[in-house]
Amino acid sequence: MTQPGPGDGPRFTVHRVRRGYRTQDVDAFLAEVTAAIQGGRPMPSIAGARFEPAYGGYDEREVDDFLDELARALGQQG
Repeated sequence: MTQPGPGDGPRFTVHRVRRGYRTQDVDAFLAEVTAAIQGGRPMPSIAGARFEPAYGGYDEREVDDFLDELARALGQQG
């Protein structure tokens, strides 16, 4: 995973020849988390997040590691 720039979200490696998490699923989930934080709304369950596999998807380990860190930061660790 590369480090985000100012105002950017996380950037994950995209795999072209092997499957990863479908980028649209991950991006939509992270947008939902961001909207909840910014709007003071209930937080979606990070542990319950599920993403479809797809060629051209995000590296699964990078996404999982990021979500683990996010869950800890938000007090959602299992």
